[in-house]
Amino acid sequence: MATQDSHKNNLIIGEGVLITGKVEAAGEMLVHGTIEGEVKADTIRVGTNGRIEGALTANHVEVHGYIGDTVQANERLTVRASATVVGSIQYKNIEIESGAKVSATLQQISQD
Repeated sequence: MATQDSHKNNLIIGEGVLITGKVEAAGEMLVHGTIEGEVKADTIRVGTNGRIEGALTANHVEVHGYIGDTVQANERLTVRASATVVGSIQYKNIEIESGAKVSATLQQISQD
């Protein structure tokens, strides 16, 4: 189930949910299901069973699950040990835990 918390502008994509298309949230997005398409939020957290297949843009990204395609983390990208990231990554700051699977091109965004 996808729910919108209007007080905090947060979005939760529940396990077993598939969303296809463009998804945006002004606050935090927590993904336990699957999104196929363009994803934008201030903060995106992908749970262990979560999947995003498409272009992802956020200030802060934390991945425990799977991301495939392009990632733009304008502030920080954290790739946890259980994560798999495939494609192209742009980041300002990055942390990759031991055990994470990363098969991507990495490009650091200018740290003005």
